[in-house]
Amino acid sequence: MESLKVKANGRGYTIDFVDNYTSIGEFVGAAGYKKCAIITDENVDKLYADEIMSILQAYQPFKMVFPAGEATKNPQNLIAGVRWLANNNFSRTDLVIALGGGVVGDLAGFIAATYDRGVDFIQVPTTIVAQCDSSIGGKVAVDIPEGKNRFGAFYPPKYVCINASVLQTLPERNRADGMAEVIKHGCIYDAKLFDDLSRGIDDFGAIVRRNCQIKQHFVEADEYDRGLRMQLNFGHTLAHSIESYYGNDGEKFTHGEAVAVGMAVMARIGERLGVTEGGTYEKIVDVLKKYRLPYKTDVPIAELIGYMKGDKKVMGGVINVIMLEKIGSAFVRQLKIDEVGEFYDNYSA
Repeated sequence: MESLKVKANGRGYTIDFVDNYTSIGEFVGAAGYKKCAIITDENVDKLYADEIMSILQAYQPFKMVFPAGEATKNPQNLIAGVRWLANNNFSRTDLVIALGGGVVGDLAGFIAATYDRGVDFIQVPTTIVAQCDSSIGGKVAVDIPEGKNRFGAFYPPKYVCINASVLQTLPERNRADGMAEVIKHGCIYDAKLFDDLSRGIDDFGAIVRRNCQIKQHFVEADEYDRGLRMQLNFGHTLAHSIESYYGNDGEKFTHGEAVAVGMAVMARIGERLGVTEGGTYEKIVDVLKKYRLPYKTDVPIAELIGYMKGDKKVMGGVINVIMLEKIGSAFVRQLKIDEVGEFYDNYSA
């Protein structure tokens, strides 16, 4: 079994890359937890919850199942989860287990962060985006009408258990959705990864491990997202506006699809500003097409600008955006929000 150790919040946590979930039981037993609360969604529940419940049968496992989809990540479900823990008499000696994708990880992690001012939780990610990105780093949050992820905290997990074999059960669109974050890592940090992706993936396990190493690098350098870690937001500023336009309805436009468009847009803007190497936009578009991801949308730029003005990174009409110098190298640049519309004409090539 391969492992990574992420240094965070003065202590750190281990990421195990496994072929089955027995190590979860070993972790719970070694840590001495009395009870476990498994928080998942209706899709993952049908596939893996019974297995985890069986492994943890000696630790009084409870299970809470939410509807699948981004809309689940809201303050009402946060409160419902906190009250559920209280009604089942959970305490700080117990454990919350986030079993699912990024939505479940964000929601369950925030429930753990807020209940009794913080109980331990672990991440058991089951999607590409969760395994390669969101389960690592301790960002937990829910969405509010004023913006995506604006109600949240930094609260690292105690442990992350990644079984890449479960990715084979993902529907094709979900798999493509997760690949956007993998492509992002190549764009901002790892040109070789980007080149590998352009040739095609043979080993998802190896890709997951490489992306975890990349995320580890950024988290350890800047745990609270005030410097280098900001580069992980490449494509996300516009992406969050696209998601808000569609009411955070993942059936209409997924997070990964929105990030894909955002990356293409920022590469195009960078080339027009003369700060991004020529041809970068075309390289990104080619890779996005390869993984069945969009690179443009018909949403009017004026609509997106309106949502962008509510982004948590906006100060005085100026926003910090991530741009590329070239594939594998990124930097932070300040742009006036209105410049985004001026530099990109309805996402046309």
